[in-house]
Amino acid sequence: TIEIWVDQQGLMDKYPFIDVYDNVYNKFLTVGLRDSKSSLIVSYIMFIVAFIYFVLFIFRNKDKSNLSFSRLNLCSAFYMLTMCVAEYPRIIINSNMSYLLYLKLFTGAFGLITTYFTVSFIRDYLGARDTFRRKIYRICITIIPVILVMIPKDLKTFYQFLYIAYVMLGIHMLYAVKIIYI
Repeated sequence: TIEIWVDQQGLMDKYPFIDVYDNVYNKFLTVGLRDSKSSLIVSYIMFIVAFIYFVLFIFRNKDKSNLSFSRLNLCSAFYMLTMCVAEYPRIIINSNMSYLLYLKLFTGAFGLITTYFTVSFIRDYLGARDTFRRKIYRICITIIPVILVMIPKDLKTFYQFLYIAYVMLGIHMLYAVKIIYI
């Protein structure tokens, strides 16, 4: 039986480390602490920050930036889960979720939606307003890339579509720059 351990996103893009069990296990623990566990801790902290800012929004609902910051942290926390897949492979295996679906949801959808909430937070924090037309436009340029990354049936196509989707969301970032500097 061969057991394969992965760290962070679970990609096999580095040289394999083959040795006796004890050395491999110790290396896995060291690398896992540095990579996966630290990402998991940051993700948990972001969940807590999202909850705190949501409670702040409930008590001070005139300050929309609290809600925006809460949503940004929540989506970012889910996106960070892709960087610590080694910490909970049993959850994925037991839920019958394919690795591709896992990537589509967390790397794709949450990564893309995080961009939307980042710009929303910048907008709300600086007190800028969106017209109804601009809101619809921003929602569309978020939903289209999310749908795009949900279509692929294999990893190679997924990463190609993800690249295209991230380029498309550069428009959001240009809008953020416009808010800040104009």
